[in-house]
Amino acid sequence: MTTTVLASSAPVLIVPAMHPNMWLNSATVHNIELLRSRGFFVMDPEVGRLSGKDFGVGRFPESSKIVAQVLNISKSELLLEGKKVLVTAGGTREEIDPVRFIGNKSSGRQGLAIAYEALRSGAEVTVIAGHTDPFELEGARVIKVNTALEMMSAVENEFTNSDALVMAAAVADARPVSTSTTKIKKADLESIDLTTNPDILSRVAQSRRKSQVIVGFAAETLSDLIKAGGEKLIGKKADLLYVNDVSGGAIFGQDQTSGSLIGLGIETVNFDGVSKYEVARSIVTHMAKKLEKING
Repeated sequence: MTTTVLASSAPVLIVPAMHPNMWLNSATVHNIELLRSRGFFVMDPEVGRLSGKDFGVGRFPESSKIVAQVLNISKSELLLEGKKVLVTAGGTREEIDPVRFIGNKSSGRQGLAIAYEALRSGAEVTVIAGHTDPFELEGARVIKVNTALEMMSAVENEFTNSDALVMAAAVADARPVSTSTTKIKKADLESIDLTTNPDILSRVAQSRRKSQVIVGFAAETLSDLIKAGGEKLIGKKADLLYVNDVSGGAIFGQDQTSGSLIGLGIETVNFDGVSKYEVARSIVTHMAKKLEKING
């Protein structure tokens, strides 16, 4: 059972029952607090007659109360029920010739984690995926793209009918002015003329409805992540922004991440070496709160 719990990202409800001296022991109290701090739901045992002549706290709760708690937890998880969420993930590739391209190290894991958590929260999810690690997202609609321009076109087509956009993809900043249909000889590769790709997030933000929520991402190596992220949050007109610390190539292709979630009207949430699913859950929670606030 322990390995199953460790491997699952589903909510976990623990229903303990024990002798009062065991329940009130400092070690037990500490461990219960630790479990709750890690997101586990722990029911308090009831007070009553125990085995033998003992009486006190530690009695197993009535089944009806356990069932009610399960239903309450399940309902509380559906933060995005009835909402349509658009998520971009992975990196784009800008072809130089049939062999070479301009790309980045993105694995798409963070965007895919957000899509997964949005699905778990009851949303109808569409994923626009560039180049990512292999994945399966049962219940999600997936649109595959290759280049930044293809991603921009897909986002513009889908955003109109979405309640929220999470722009987690690592879009290439530039592309070759022209693409060769044949492999370029090494001797002719001294320079490549580039042109800037459009800023997809800023572009779609210009046509957003007041009822829509936009979440952006930023990868930085600066010492002051919050300042850099804040400038991008405002400049791109996003509601929330997760700024990654990618110093030394960190987080790319990894299961863990470090960074900060910032936004208008929320306290900054800092993460240091945590699971990308933990960050995803925080983003989904704050996104749901934003949607509820602006839509009632």
